[in-house]
Amino acid sequence: MSVPAAYLAVIAIWSTTPLGISWSSASLGPELATLSRILLALPMVVMVAWVLGIRMSWRRDAWVSYGIGGLMVFAPMYCTYIAAGYLPSGLISLFWGMTPLLSALLARPLLGDRITPALILSLLLGAAGLGIIFAEELVITVTAWPGVALLSLGVALYSLCAVLLKRVDSGVHPINQTAGALLVALPCYGLTWWLNGAEAMIWNWQDRGTWAVIYLALIGSVVGFFCYFYILQHLRASSVALITLICPVFALLLGHLLNAELVTLKLLVGACMIGLALACYHWGGRIRWHLLVPLKA
Repeated sequence: MSVPAAYLAVIAIWSTTPLGISWSSASLGPELATLSRILLALPMVVMVAWVLGIRMSWRRDAWVSYGIGGLMVFAPMYCTYIAAGYLPSGLISLFWGMTPLLSALLARPLLGDRITPALILSLLLGAAGLGIIFAEELVITVTAWPGVALLSLGVALYSLCAVLLKRVDSGVHPINQTAGALLVALPCYGLTWWLNGAEAMIWNWQDRGTWAVIYLALIGSVVGFFCYFYILQHLRASSVALITLICPVFALLLGHLLNAELVTLKLLVGACMIGLALACYHWGGRIRWHLLVPLKA
């Protein structure tokens, strides 16, 4: 596979995922949309593992890893699907762009990582950017409060699970990790679907929400996964980190063009501040180093 092609594929998939979530949640409801996505994605991952000859690991630490991964797949995604009924897809993408910063902050007490001045500045810039965005959104749509709360909870849980997975470090194959996480999350989604009325799983093939579910399951959950780990193996972490800067921009544009979402000046200012926060986090140490070298000379 071409590395540039895989890189572009990840950008395209991550940029279109929030819009797909909005469409599928609006058409099928959060419970049916999420359950359908898992039911389609899990057999595909298992089939890929079988074709590649990768066997599941049933060690105790592997099950711990699967459990954390299942929570990571269930709670944050379910919160995001519900929040999609209150917030535009572009805002969802911007908020999810903060996960690297939150993960780095949580890594301090859980992994013993050092909190750098660049991280503190990044968190302040990101919080300010989100404050500008959501302040305007809540003024425009007062009913957006539940979406903000759910999205905040989802992003926080995702960041926490990411750090916990790093702490467990079971060493299981990424395909096994994905299959195990989906397997653990499946009954959780089934329970939420049943508790909310268990509506019939009848898809309208002329409805864009149905095609959004299929896209998110097969392309977002399977192809996106493989492409992401492929570029991680062939590119530097700093190059991969650019994706978190690029995707929210495209997500905002797609939401405006395809979903008639409002893009205001304050939204753009907030988005730029979040982008600056991510850039400061990823390259803050390097910029500071270049500034200090001439002073030492």
